Amino acid sequence: MSASEPHNGIHHGDEFRGGRPPVMTVARWAMPLGMVQFMKAVTEVEGAFAEIRERAMTVAPDEAKHIEDRLFAVKADADKCCFPRATLECESLKVKVEKLAAGLSERQAEIETCWRSLVATLPGALASHHAKLTRGKCAPVGMTRRWIDTMRAKYAAVQAAWAHAQSAARTGRWAEAVIRGEDARRLSLELEQELRGF
Repeated sequence: MSASEPHNGIHHGDEFRGGRPPVMTVARWAMPLGMVQFMKAVTEVEGAFAEIRERAMTVAPDEAKHIEDRLFAVKADADKCCFPRATLECESLKVKVEKLAAGLSERQAEIETCWRSLVATLPGALASHHAKLTRGKCAPVGMTRRWIDTMRAKYAAVQAAWAHAQSAARTGRWAEAVIRGEDARRLSLELEQELRGF
């Protein structure tokens, strides 16, 4: 048989010409079982998540991060050729992405409402605490200078939490801004209780 005569559908003279492998039968080069379905499923969920990721990271960062982590794990499963399991996980993640996307507007509205409330109340509360702690009034009966120092430290904690909240808001991290703002409000209310009569 000459080098140019075909053998099993391959012309030996054409093997690896131009750096390409010879044409093989479909069975020889077929993808592993389930790989096509997995590739379709992961492409769909990645595309859906990419459309909402930036917004989700600002208003629902925990849920968005969870989806990102699960996508990473799914790809690790696929690397081990666990395609059926990875495909099922992709289908589950797609449902989570769709649910997250559907709730983003409502979540954004809730965050904006909370933030407006914080902005309307916390600056005034901080000003009130500051006035009480810096006007030079003596500590209430039974309280020591150490007590005043403790109150001032608690006031500093309120300031720090509120500063963190404002910083997060300036960079568009709204969920974080509200969480830290609520921390500041809680600390402020606790401090207000302790400063009654002072």
